[in-house]
Amino acid sequence: MDFSNFEDDFFEKGEEEKGKQKEIEPPYHAKIDDEVWFKDFNKESLTSINSNPVSAMKYRYTVDHLFNTQKFAEAKDLALSIVEHFSDDSGLVRDMTEICYYCSVKLGDYVEALGYCSQLAKDRPKNPSYHFFMGECLYSLKRYDEAVVSCFYALNNLPNSTNFLYLLSQCYFKLENFELANKVLDRCTSLLEKTLQQKKSPWDKTCHKRLKEVEEIRSEIKKREPFPLCRLSLNEEVCRFEHQILEGFQLDNNDALDEPEDNPINL
Repeated sequence: MDFSNFEDDFFEKGEEEKGKQKEIEPPYHAKIDDEVWFKDFNKESLTSINSNPVSAMKYRYTVDHLFNTQKFAEAKDLALSIVEHFSDDSGLVRDMTEICYYCSVKLGDYVEALGYCSQLAKDRPKNPSYHFFMGECLYSLKRYDEAVVSCFYALNNLPNSTNFLYLLSQCYFKLENFELANKVLDRCTSLLEKTLQQKKSPWDKTCHKRLKEVEEIRSEIKKREPFPLCRLSLNEEVCRFEHQILEGFQLDNNDALDEPEDNPINL
């Protein structure tokens, strides 16, 4: 299954951390395109990281460079080294763990990727993207019941995300829970159509693409009629959530999309 728009940026960064990045970022981003400098820089010893924060940041941007040039294994190894040598910097550790997640996904290792996003979700349980990433991994591993639970926690914090709803509908489809899948798709369609009614929405192209994907799922579901009996989750919290879905999916009174749906990443 080809998902899109899985790289929404909900990562929380403190203002102090942002300020530090802003001071250091320009010169090293300027240099990172210089391959000679990059090769020389790679020879620097990691042992200096603890005593030299600027050196640590240089390695951080080297990780970005490796990732952007599709050297995912090397990027992950360097990110893990930064975590080991700079464990007291929680912001840096979190960012490098995110990179490790993305690298593992790109390398097709969803078990390892699940471990990284589980760690992120444990550290920041109210960050919906981390639960969503867990749902992605679990879906890819065909652990659909568990993916539904992750979608629940993601939607509990960001109820109007069509990305989250779309993944949830896919999980229900795979579980042959077609009534729930249809209800989730109804909610997704409603949000997308209301967004398209807004003047000059920056998400028009994405919304049209997602509506097309939703209709494709609906056509597949229609082929399964008559539907088997609806099965609710054994998880008590998720079961209550599924009752809400069946009753009309009224999670809140705000029908605006919760996130800009861009920067696609396909699994």
